[in-house]
Amino acid sequence: MEETFAHCGVYVAHWFDYYTMNYLLESDNQVVLDTPPLTKRELELCRYKIFCYVFYGMSVNLTE
Repeated sequence: MEETFAHCGVYVAHWFDYYTMNYLLESDNQVVLDTPPLTKRELELCRYKIFCYVFYGMSVNLTE
């Protein structure tokens, strides 16, 4: 189970790399810094959604 969570970080890193290469903010005014903290449940849901976004968005060639 612990190994599965380690791989999740790799997917998030790929997603972040893709995101930073393709989407740029126009100004610092678009970044919201004053946000309420997330509950543990909300944080887990965010992690799950990011993982799904990355996992289903990656192309996998199983023939190699």
